Amino acid sequence: MVDPVAGVTATITLHRSVSVVVVRGEVDAATVPVVHTALSAELDRHPRRLVVDLTGVEFIDPTGLRLLADTTQRGERSGTAVAVSASHLAVLRPMRLTGLDQAMTVRGSVDEAVTELLARRSG
Repeated sequence: MVDPVAGVTATITLHRSVSVVVVRGEVDAATVPVVHTALSAELDRHPRRLVVDLTGVEFIDPTGLRLLADTTQRGERSGTAVAVSASHLAVLRPMRLTGLDQAMTVRGSVDEAVTELLARRSG
């Protein structure tokens, strides 16, 4: 899903058989609907594992953080293990300040997040 006006993309791909929603651009109140649509579409498919790839995101605001928390909770309720990959300080710092990095699995790359999810013995 691409929104050229908002300047964000959210695409769905597979990495080692794990669903990955790849987000690029800034995640804020204006762009959250684009990202939400992609995440919801993938969660509606009930994957066993899902990585939210934020390595291409250089900014995230509280609405984006809330979306990550909601996505993780929805995944837990439906049996989908969710992890986040993020590498930019502008994304990691707000996650640390709010405690989200403790409430969800956060790794520095997609490969690390996928490896973590595949190592789990969940559903």
